[in-house]
Amino acid sequence: MKEQQKLEPVPGPWVAVGKVVKSDCGRDSVTVTRVDSRGKFVEGYDEANARLIAAAPELYEQCKRFERVLSELV
Repeated sequence: MKEQQKLEPVPGPWVAVGKVVKSDCGRDSVTVTRVDSRGKFVEGYDEANARLIAAAPELYEQCKRFERVLSELV
């Protein structure tokens, strides 16, 4: 059995360029693709998914802020 490699998170901000998500400093990147059950690449939502992934750190921070505001109101 292959040993699984543990990946460390790359801190944001991230940017999406087409279907490639890059760290803001440009050193790390990943290409977003979908593969079907037969192993064939599927075209479609790759660029939209890349934009969503690139926005994840900022979305997470906004969720934490929103949670703090809500807890102060309750």
